Amino acid sequence: MSLEKLKTYYSESAARAMISDFPVCRPNQSVEEARSYILEGARHFETINYIYVIGDDKKLLGTVSLRELFQAEKERKISGIMKTGPVFLHPHSDQEKAVLLALHNNIKAVPVVDQNHILLGIIPSDKILQILHSEHVEDLLRVAGITKSIEEVAHLGKESSFKLFGRRIPSLLIGLFAGIVAAWWISSFEHMIEAEFLFVAFIPAVVYLSDAVGTQTQILFIRDMTFAELFRTSSYIIQELKVGLLISIALSMLFIGGGFLMGGSVQFAAILVITVVLSVFAAMAVSLFVPWLLIRLKHDPALASGPFSTAVSDVFSLVIYFTVASVILNLFS
Repeated sequence: MSLEKLKTYYSESAARAMISDFPVCRPNQSVEEARSYILEGARHFETINYIYVIGDDKKLLGTVSLRELFQAEKERKISGIMKTGPVFLHPHSDQEKAVLLALHNNIKAVPVVDQNHILLGIIPSDKILQILHSEHVEDLLRVAGITKSIEEVAHLGKESSFKLFGRRIPSLLIGLFAGIVAAWWISSFEHMIEAEFLFVAFIPAVVYLSDAVGTQTQILFIRDMTFAELFRTSSYIIQELKVGLLISIALSMLFIGGGFLMGGSVQFAAILVITVVLSVFAAMAVSLFVPWLLIRLKHDPALASGPFSTAVSDVFSLVIYFTVASVILNLFS
């Protein structure tokens, strides 16, 4: 593969991680010829974990380990000892997939082939370890909501106080504005609050529930997005809906019990159940949508998704709580 072609692949692709100095042989060569070839060229190879068997058209046919090569009888042909059907990557594949293939198949290097199955290079064991380390660090950063590279994160730590202030204050101001909106909304239900003190008593619990579910969902979502091979948007959303339903049922029972212990009515219990169900799903929806939107807009979710999601979830939970209460009390009044 030419250097110009290699540059067309993104920085974390298999093409960028592969090397080109490794041993190859033909299937019709003898074991003795392959041994001599390895011994003579050992100084020039970047790695010699495996010998890659290619045809006249340079397509990958199989692999032979050094152990198999030196244990075989020298008169045998390479075609008789090679392992066919080797695992491989395409040059545009994410380099993290090389780690998964190496671990799953217990191999030390992963070959890279093009769409015609022509061998382009391999990702050796030392590169796989480097990828494993860098991806592990990157995954930890993503769990914290940081999607930038390690180099970019290191640069962020050297920013001035005023620049950091400018990056952090907008999301906090949005949260403050959301709090003011929530206070205004609550004040419009003054007559209902005066008639039923329990509505005020359960406000902290409703808001906490929304924050806790939202934060939990957001952390798991960012973590799961890291593993592209395991992440499927449609199935993930369906799974989250099922989890949200189970969480809603469990928490509703606790809220009903607490409401009755504090002298609440059947209507109040119904308000709590509906509020819990709607608040859980609203918090989960916000926590999934906000990080996704910020990433698409190329903003750092580490500085915005947490405060912004919390503020939006708080307002939604209060709006849901008092709207449901107002509707149910009007129906039974």
